[in-house]
Amino acid sequence: MAAIPFFKQSEINRPYLNAAIDAITAMGSGTASLVLGRFSETFEQDFSSYLGCTNLCLVSNGLDALILSLQALEIGAEDEVIVPAHTYIATWLAPLRLGCRLVVCPVKDHTLLMDEESLVSLITDRTRCIMPVHLYGNACNMQAILTIARNAGTKVVEDAAQAHGAYNDSDGRRIGCHGDAVAFSFYPTKNLGAMGECGGIASNDPNLDSRLRSWRNYGRLADDGAVNVHPGVNARADEIQAAFLSRKLKELDRINGHRRTLVQAYAAGLNQATSGLPLKLIHYDLTSAPHLAILRCLNSSDRDPLTQHLRARAIDVAIHYRVPCHAQPCVQEAAERVTISPAAQSQAQAIADSIISLPMSECHSLEEINQVIEEIHSYFTH
Repeated sequence: MAAIPFFKQSEINRPYLNAAIDAITAMGSGTASLVLGRFSETFEQDFSSYLGCTNLCLVSNGLDALILSLQALEIGAEDEVIVPAHTYIATWLAPLRLGCRLVVCPVKDHTLLMDEESLVSLITDRTRCIMPVHLYGNACNMQAILTIARNAGTKVVEDAAQAHGAYNDSDGRRIGCHGDAVAFSFYPTKNLGAMGECGGIASNDPNLDSRLRSWRNYGRLADDGAVNVHPGVNARADEIQAAFLSRKLKELDRINGHRRTLVQAYAAGLNQATSGLPLKLIHYDLTSAPHLAILRCLNSSDRDPLTQHLRARAIDVAIHYRVPCHAQPCVQEAAERVTISPAAQSQAQAIADSIISLPMSECHSLEEINQVIEEIHSYFTH
């Protein structure tokens, strides 16, 4: 039985390596700028066009994209920011770093995305921002969230770190052109992943984009680098990563299409209605850009033994995310700035205790996915 890795690094990167090599050659020879040069500009133009938004500001990584989005929108100390109960810690870290107060929203059980029906009751006169997370390649209901935000007079900063190419189901537009700012990560494992750290912020507001470009570059004026108008940071992107991403972007629709095929195979073989097994793949559809294939065990006691069973058979699986955000030590140290109901805590812990990330990428085959399905069936039937 052949081993099935979780992340096929060499196979995923191989088709795009020449773009990075060509960029290094141009930069080394002095025919291209080393920082904030033509490779970044090209990717910003290409990705914003792909998303259907007017601006993309390339930055150092996904967390910086979230922090800079909030800062540029003047969201900071003591402002309330609504975040989902289940997400990667970066979504919570960004507003906490700025001294904000977090208000935690439950998520939907079938998608693990922010539950907009629970959102209205969490709005107060101190709410300054809603941060929906398009998790695992699925898009939140942006029409509903934007309506709630407009009625409340709040900003919307979307965490799209795992949603490159995903669509909003209600209007058919790609994620990246809805909220005030949309933060992307291009971490190597993402569907549109670089070879190192990189991030970006999409928007339709040229004034916001101008502030973001200043903030990422020490707060400098665009036309006079001697003048610093903001207490900015160095969050500039790397030119080599930008060149690599421009080449990979041409394949993103193909990448997402193959991932949808694989996740549909998982759903057909594992969802409880068809398999009779006490587990279910979270919901994905044709608007998804599947980043991770998330399986939930209906009995959390099955999760760890099933994980061990698969790993013993050379099937590499992961858990995203084993410790929920509210239970992280760094969050508990800031507990006075976090409002989370017992029900939301219980839900987040139940999710963390029951999920498994199965192998899936544009370089995995249907045969490999079927092998994983067979081994999961084997665990429950022997």
